[in-house]
Amino acid sequence: MQIQLADSMVDPFAEHCWGSASITAADRGFFKRVLEASTMPTVVFKRHADYQLIEYANPAFARCIGCQTDEFRGRDWRALLSTPGVEVDLHQVFTEIERGRELPLVLLCHRKDGTPFWSELRIASLGSNQYVGTLRDVTVERSHCELLEHKAHHDALTGLPNRLLLKDRFEQHLAHARHGNGNFAVVVVDIDNFKAVNDTLGHQAGDALLQEIAERLTRVVRVGDTVARVGGDEFVLLLQAMDDCVAFASSIARLKIELQQPASLQGKVIIVSCSVGISVYPSDGADETTLLSNADRAMYQDKVLKQPSDAATMSTATTPSAEGEYNSFPSADRAAMTGWCTNAE
Repeated sequence: MQIQLADSMVDPFAEHCWGSASITAADRGFFKRVLEASTMPTVVFKRHADYQLIEYANPAFARCIGCQTDEFRGRDWRALLSTPGVEVDLHQVFTEIERGRELPLVLLCHRKDGTPFWSELRIASLGSNQYVGTLRDVTVERSHCELLEHKAHHDALTGLPNRLLLKDRFEQHLAHARHGNGNFAVVVVDIDNFKAVNDTLGHQAGDALLQEIAERLTRVVRVGDTVARVGGDEFVLLLQAMDDCVAFASSIARLKIELQQPASLQGKVIIVSCSVGISVYPSDGADETTLLSNADRAMYQDKVLKQPSDAATMSTATTPSAEGEYNSFPSADRAAMTGWCTNAE
């Protein structure tokens, strides 16, 4: 089938759009110029049982796809406007169209050179199983929406999920655990004496430390676990189901070892300890509020139990202490199972 803008290809438009079959040559010529000049990508196709062949596509459509007009010959438009390997279900779309309703499609398309782009396709019926579709590139709009969506659900400094996304992940963990009669852990992590970092080295160093802690926490969790920043120096982790109390305790021990590694900030090496509390569903609570409250209380217990002699001091990377060790913020070498292990026992 020739995919060109011929008079025979214009008649279906003229009859349905202008409501009359008696279209003059001047009318057809005018309509031809309109379609060719339009910047709106437009395609006309015929719907068959198993395929939907293009009968006409204007130059704007060809430019959008990155093809020449004659490359549309005998092509199914779905092969041009969909992701390879992804089936486009149009049954509901055509059902709505036949009812006189509009149901726009948002498709991830690929140009001839493989460049992906998002498009909004609106289809209208011309009768006799003929349809006209107009295409609009919405890649920029979608990118902006995705950026706003990401900003709304993630912490700007660390890129971690924020409270809003944490709540959604919490609901997912609860639903999964209830359905499978399983468990999961809620871990609250608070940096000890974080104010000393800000006061001594400045807020820029404090921000860098928060980013470092976020990276470390992300490294020690498993795929499917969640690490969120919920406050200035406070993080919350959701750990997926494990076999028993010992498995959770082992995971927390690895986490603390990772957090105790030295960090370099503005030419100084510091070791920052973190107080950690944990609660486990369902033994420590059956809802988000209770689990977070119990984990938070256990974290403060862990903080209180630390030796008061642990001084919050720092040393430069080139001046270790008299004992040959770098001075540090309070060490966190205790198990963080305060509260939960007591309950488990």
